[in-house]
Amino acid sequence: MFCRECSAAVPTGSTESRPTVAARRRRQLPIVALAISGAIAIAIIIAVVVSVRRGSGGAQGEPRSDPKTAAGKLALAGYGSACAVTDSAGVRCWGRNIYGLLGVSTDHELHSSVPLDVVGLSRDVVSVSAGETHVCAVTKAGGVKCWGNNHDGELGDGTKIQRDAPVDVIGLSGVTVVANGGYHTCALTVSGSVKCWGFNEHGELGDRTFTSRSMPVDAVGLSSGVVAISAGENHTCAVTVLGGAKCWGANYGGQLGTKSGLGDCGQSYGCSSRPLDVDGLTSGVTAISAAYDHTCALTSVGGVKCWGRTGGYQLGNGLESGSDTCNNNTPCTLTPTDVSGLTTGIVAISSSGSHTCALTTEGGVKCWGHWRGGSVAQVPVDVPGLIGVAAISAGGSDTCVLMKSRRVKCWGGSYEAVVTNGTPYTVQLANFVPVDISAFP
Repeated sequence: MFCRECSAAVPTGSTESRPTVAARRRRQLPIVALAISGAIAIAIIIAVVVSVRRGSGGAQGEPRSDPKTAAGKLALAGYGSACAVTDSAGVRCWGRNIYGLLGVSTDHELHSSVPLDVVGLSRDVVSVSAGETHVCAVTKAGGVKCWGNNHDGELGDGTKIQRDAPVDVIGLSGVTVVANGGYHTCALTVSGSVKCWGFNEHGELGDRTFTSRSMPVDAVGLSSGVVAISAGENHTCAVTVLGGAKCWGANYGGQLGTKSGLGDCGQSYGCSSRPLDVDGLTSGVTAISAAYDHTCALTSVGGVKCWGRTGGYQLGNGLESGSDTCNNNTPCTLTPTDVSGLTTGIVAISSSGSHTCALTTEGGVKCWGHWRGGSVAQVPVDVPGLIGVAAISAGGSDTCVLMKSRRVKCWGGSYEAVVTNGTPYTVQLANFVPVDISAFP
């Protein structure tokens, strides 16, 4: 759901501009990103395997069969970089260092095909999350540290200064989960409250304003009772302890899942600066995944429901037309719709700009939507050759899975060339067949 149009590196400490709102709206088109995003080069994917396997904190080869345990261990961000939590609870990042995304150097021309230790995060990290141009980590002590671009205050340190190494988010404690959106960030605390900071033009911070913030603010009405959060490009969603789904922010594709309570935020499509109930989902939801202009929810019976833009079959119901019309006459469906064939048997979901994937109870993966190069699945289809999957991460037109064996397999629409050990390799993943990363040099 992140970077589609990567730009040149920028100097440290700058308050460089980011893509315009109009440019970011165009990212609903096929993109190179994988929640994973940007450049998903083969050397980068190889590094995933290295980083997950390294570290002395866990037994080598120990399966991670619980999706909830595996979740948060991989964060594949915009602009061709990625990060992972190691067995020793440190963070390593690799790929492009634009905006200081690797957390290791002021050299924004740096490309690393192997994991590099993020400065100051060698231990006590619980999970990691990546947005379009920034990365955040939750520490064992319940704090949050972020690094990268800070144009809109998305690092939460009270400034708008780019950071090449992690800085503490001001005023946060007891954090259990952090969710990075396009240019905003939200955190879920142990008390069930939601706090957000960063870009807020569409109300994605949920504080009843459209003012960007460089420090955390409370999401209105969510001071307790929240069990899960997800941040999309320009919207945010949460799951309550009662199993209800709430969303706020931009609604240009109908991704908020409601026609009620929308305000005029200077955009023709409407938006909300406060959390709104998703129509028909006041109970029975266990997880939620916010993408670019669609959103999906996992139900307590293992089913999947989606809503939002329909032009790329994102909703998985076999229909490209929607029951509603959203921004610029875009077909959309504002009411959550059952994904065909997925009324039960699903344990995790991950949504991207134009597609969604689901992890089944048997350890397989089903995906639907649009991929780069024109590949389309109107309804969920089995990804071939996948057995024993522990976690999934979808982004843009690409997807990666973490196997219970800790290996990584990827597929999608990325075309990238990188340098590994001085030798250039060109990678084509424009297919629906997972690539076993260990097969590459």
